[in-house]
Amino acid sequence: MSGTAQTRGPVELAPGRCVTAHMPMSDCMACVLACPHDALDTAGAGLALDPARCTGCGQCTAACPQGALSLAPALPSPIRARAGQVALIACARAAHAPAHAAPCAQALGLDDLARLWLDGVRVLALATGDCGTCPEATPAGRDGLAERIDLLDALLATRGRPPLHARVAPPALIRRLALPQDHADDTARRAALGLPRHSTADTAAGLGPAGALRRLQDLPPAPGQAALFAAAPRIAPAHCTGCDACARICPEGALILVKDSNSTMRYDIDAPACTGCGLCEEICDEDAVDVQRPAGTVSRVTLFPYTCRSCRAQMHHPSARFAAKGLCPACHRSARHRQPVLVLE
Repeated sequence: MSGTAQTRGPVELAPGRCVTAHMPMSDCMACVLACPHDALDTAGAGLALDPARCTGCGQCTAACPQGALSLAPALPSPIRARAGQVALIACARAAHAPAHAAPCAQALGLDDLARLWLDGVRVLALATGDCGTCPEATPAGRDGLAERIDLLDALLATRGRPPLHARVAPPALIRRLALPQDHADDTARRAALGLPRHSTADTAAGLGPAGALRRLQDLPPAPGQAALFAAAPRIAPAHCTGCDACARICPEGALILVKDSNSTMRYDIDAPACTGCGLCEEICDEDAVDVQRPAGTVSRVTLFPYTCRSCRAQMHHPSARFAAKGLCPACHRSARHRQPVLVLE
């Protein structure tokens, strides 16, 4: 999944968004595990796509935490049309399926659902086949769309907002909303509906690959409730060495090193910005960081500055007691601070 990725066919890759653009040896396999036809492979150099296996179902696009994968513009979208607060989500295997229906409704990711909700949609009218027995079903046989809707509703509930209801679409509604659609016109139609996969407004605002989800999670919590987030890193101060690797690698600035006006240093968590990519968790050698999915309580970690008395490096550590010893973690482990002892016989 690097700049050398081979992605011919229905799926397109934005290499700069992939986690391997920040950590080439990342073990992220979200897209590979989501593919029901083994069309994606990370065994070689980068991400390779087998066009003969790929059906364009789009489940890999919904699984990628960084929005690095997308369906080719000529492919139809599961979002067929909307009427007021109702959006029709259709797949090709549904009874009374509209013409040119998308291969799979599972291509709708959490950010897509958040964008629909922000656009005023409150009911998803589902025109799908049996996702449990469908040839496009994931290897685990899970209904990822249902799980994502449940997660979105949980995020909304803690903010006192109405949920996004999912209902089976009756044939009359399918006929009313399933407008004729050519593949070539799909991109323009999605833009007319205000439902592009990656909003240019989000990009311009610097909101990253999940801009709609971030805007939704920025909504204040309901009175007396703690906001729930789709994902957020958690730091265990007892294991943290203050090396800053997690803050340096985070592609979205969800975990940052802050120094306030009083010269107090800390790690801060911007939970709405977190995509759950897990890079911070992967890079930590001390197992001090883990990504919660979903995440409730998000806390900051205060850091205590000091100068290593051995190598003279400027350091900081979550433990004042460790900082008082005056040794950076590297010198502490290597015992380089110890003076040689000459033994005379």
